[in-house]
Amino acid sequence: MLRLSPLVLLTLAVTASAQPLEIREVLVPETPQPRGGEAVTIPLQVQIENTGRVDRFVILTAQPDGATESDRVRSPDRIASGRSATLILPVMIDLRTVTPAPSSVPVTVRAYSNATRVADEMTVEIAVTDTPAPPRDVIAINVVNLSIPPIQLDPAESDLMVPELELRVYMGDDDLRSRNSVELSVLDADGRTIHRDDRAGAWAGGSLQTVTLRFSSPVPLSSLHRLVFEADPNGTWGIATNQYDNWTIDRVEAFAGGRMLVREDGTPWHRFTNKHRFRALQLHPGDPAAPVSELGLSIYTADDDVRGGSRVFAQAFGRNGRALSYRILLTTGGAGWEEESHRVVPLPLRAAVPTRDIGRIVIEHESVRSGPFDGDDNWDLGMVEVLSAFTPGLRDGAWSVLHTAQDTPLHRFEGDDRRLEIRFD
Repeated sequence: MLRLSPLVLLTLAVTASAQPLEIREVLVPETPQPRGGEAVTIPLQVQIENTGRVDRFVILTAQPDGATESDRVRSPDRIASGRSATLILPVMIDLRTVTPAPSSVPVTVRAYSNATRVADEMTVEIAVTDTPAPPRDVIAINVVNLSIPPIQLDPAESDLMVPELELRVYMGDDDLRSRNSVELSVLDADGRTIHRDDRAGAWAGGSLQTVTLRFSSPVPLSSLHRLVFEADPNGTWGIATNQYDNWTIDRVEAFAGGRMLVREDGTPWHRFTNKHRFRALQLHPGDPAAPVSELGLSIYTADDDVRGGSRVFAQAFGRNGRALSYRILLTTGGAGWEEESHRVVPLPLRAAVPTRDIGRIVIEHESVRSGPFDGDDNWDLGMVEVLSAFTPGLRDGAWSVLHTAQDTPLHRFEGDDRRLEIRFD
């Protein structure tokens, strides 16, 4: 379950109602907390009881003071008569244009017994912090802006059967054109496809796209391991520019079984281009005690390439400082890595270790001058994903992402600064 500690709960008003659905409690997590000049999505935890005589679905909405009502969240199953359920209700608090920022924002949560009838409502106060946002670390591990890493399921939830996966895709400033498309694949822990859906474009820049992936039959919540975005799987080319459409996503949220599974943010979270057509979202955190004997490094080169003849090395270390691998040469055959390119390279370990014991990855770049008039080679590294269960023959989606580090760029290798250490905090 989502751990909310401590909880900030201030009930301002409860509407008494004879309707068969009653909101018992709305819990507000301490983090993330709204700040002046920012927009943040808060996952409210709503406990609702069916006091009627028949089983019922429930529809929840949230409405911040002065804002429009949120998207509706529907319970995945009927709530049995006399029973209660807890649903996760995301609500966006947008203070980007509010001056001065208030000390708190009232949010009204409503429970609908059908499409139009409000059965009950409750208003809670969400505090606004005046603490400045911490400076962004160049090496951002598992937390990029407002990201929530995959949440560990309670044993009781592992066998919960879910009929669908709901996505909320917050587009960046570059749209997905109507002639183009994106393929969404839901995969299990072995890389097998649970569901695949191709969606047409016309996703406007700055818009919110709600996508529901309905499975052919309900599946265990614990089997939802990874979601893979593939841009233009059929190679759709732009008519006028003769290029693949470039488009950006700033945030992705995934929900199933009435709860948020994961949220990832970035600026952007991912820019899809001809060379960067894939991005995966980890839905399940995996077992930190599971041993791995080989890692994979998914490396995205940004605007400055690795020149042919230059060398890139990587080495893994444990949390105790012990070397878990040898210093491995990643660039082979003298070939370089072109700008705006992506590759996955193996990093074998000396012996199998639990993933929780991996402490850091060190990446080093050695510049080689190919001619007497050449200067030193510089390299812009955009993103690194550290993968477990690495199997080169499988598609990207079969791998588990242990950690992600990204920035624009994550690191520029130049001069005497040719070493990057990625710590798993």
